[in-house]
Amino acid sequence: NQIICNSYYTKKFIDQEFGVNSQVVYPAIQLPKTTLRLKKNVILSVGRFSRTLHDKNQSVLIKAFIKLESKLPDWKLVLVGGTESGSSALVSQIRHQACNHRIDVRTDLTPLQLHQLYGQAKLYWHAAGYGSELENHPEKAEHFGISIVEAMSYGCVPLVFNAGGPTEIVTPDSGVTWDKLSELEQQTLALINNSQAWANFSAAARNRAANFSQDTLCQKFHSLLY
Repeated sequence: NQIICNSYYTKKFIDQEFGVNSQVVYPAIQLPKTTLRLKKNVILSVGRFSRTLHDKNQSVLIKAFIKLESKLPDWKLVLVGGTESGSSALVSQIRHQACNHRIDVRTDLTPLQLHQLYGQAKLYWHAAGYGSELENHPEKAEHFGISIVEAMSYGCVPLVFNAGGPTEIVTPDSGVTWDKLSELEQQTLALINNSQAWANFSAAARNRAANFSQDTLCQKFHSLLY
């Protein structure tokens, strides 16, 4: 009796296409048992190494980091993602682009390894949808962005492209949305150079992520079913 969508962004197109009034139930994450982590000077980005649906734009993030690299002498960018059939060429291209820079490219990590990185990273970059004609191809934006929520739950401050589901996750006090790469670069430097601002965003990011708990998901489904 209900049609369920994972974000209001998805709902907009489902409702228009099929003439329905769908309900939004955000996906849930398993919140970390502790938020005490030894943070390092790491910018993290997590997303599939694939272009079959939408591009996570790892190459764009590499370009942005290389532009900032001289201003961030003790920072590194870590790109993490799963692979699939046909991913090898893309991964090779990204590794080549990252070569000789403080950029790590890691594929097919275990959940434990991924969550260890969430615990270490201070900033989280996300660029899905950037450079795409979203008016004509809305599917190229991030539909929700569960890796963003996971990162926030560990106190990573998110800087996300201003489109799709991520704009519903990231609030003005818990992270940054950007439209141009110059904004991503400027906001990254601003957070790195202001430890108190970073700490405030980090705490707010953890609090925001708590809204996407498994309990909240169950309560929402229960209210729709009964």
